[in-house]
Parts: sequence; structure tokens; C-alpha cells
Amino acid sequence: FRIYTGLSFFNDLILNFLINEKFQVAVRLDGPSEVHNHNSFYKECWNDYNDVTKKIKLLSNSVLQFEAYPVITKKSLYFYDKIINEYLKFNFKKISLEPLLPLNYSANEVTENFFTDEAFFNFYKKSIEHIIDNDLDIIENSTQNALLTLSQIENKGLFNMVAPIKEATNMLAYDFDGFIYPSYDAF
Repeated sequence: FRIYTGLSFFNDLILNFLINEKFQVAVRLDGPSEVHNHNSFYKECWNDYNDVTKKIKLLSNSVLQFEAYPVITKKSLYFYDKIINEYLKFNFKKISLEPLLPLNYSANEVTENFFTDEAFFNFYKKSIEHIIDNDLDIIENSTQNALLTLSQIENKGLFNMVAPIKEATNMLAYDFDGFIYPSYDAF
């Protein structure tokens, strides 16, 4: 099994369950505190950077396999180098810099968090240049899969549409105390 979580309600009991059941875990880390805290404020739960990084350290000291993924919003575009450096700080060897898609978001959320294709391309280009120019020990997942992606788009059209955390699409959902939650909300 694989779960994507923001670590909001993560604790030792949940960690032990995930280890015993041999889960692979993907956690959300949007970058340094000013980016993560901006991106992670929701009505029901505020996923504070300090809390998340404390839990990432707990995961690092366990036998659980895990990796992290940022949510790239308009705010993220100005912090490409700090986001990558944050991942290196926690010894992540991979990072996925994928644009947040405006699926299942309100008009206000789209205005506040989304950006043009050109703005994302500039962010992505600067990110890759930062990795190469500084000879950083990290791989950008999208670059690794670029040829495959381009060949599939050429032959079949757009194939990968993920709206992280907002809905249970492409994520493990839980039947927790009688309700169904996206994995982000379950922890």
C-alpha cells in the first residue's frame, strides 16, 4: 500500500501501523516555512511547518520507506532554490516539481494559488538550473520521466492529471469514524 499524507494527525500509533502493514508513505513538504505555512492553511486544519518537519525527522528515524512531494502554488514560484534546498536539508534524493492543476478548486482559490504555464516553465527552468549549476545531489522526478511523458502526450494526449490533497482522486481514502477522508485529512 501507498499513502500520501500531510502528517496532520500523525503519531506513534499510526507510524507503527504503517510499518507493520508495510506501507510506503509520501508526505507533503512544500518547502521552507514561509511557503509551506502559506500553502497548508485549510479551514479544518493548519499543517504547520514546524510540526511537519518534526514528524519527518520521526519518519527518518524509523524503518518506514517514505518520500516527500511539494505542492507548487503561485507563492512557490519565487522560492525555487529554497524549496530544493529544503529537500536536501532532510536528505531527500528526489523532488517532483509539478504544477498544481485547477481541478476541484473555487474561483478564489484558482486566482490566489495558480499561475500561467509560462510562469511555471520559468520556475521549473530556474529549479533545474539551480540543481545543475550547484551540482546538487537531488533528482527532479519530472525530468527523469520527461521523454516518456513527451512520447505519451504525442501518441495519446494528456495522461497525468492529479489534484493533490483536495480530493480523494489518486489517493488512498479512509473509512475513519464513519466518514470518508482524502488521505491528507485522515492524518
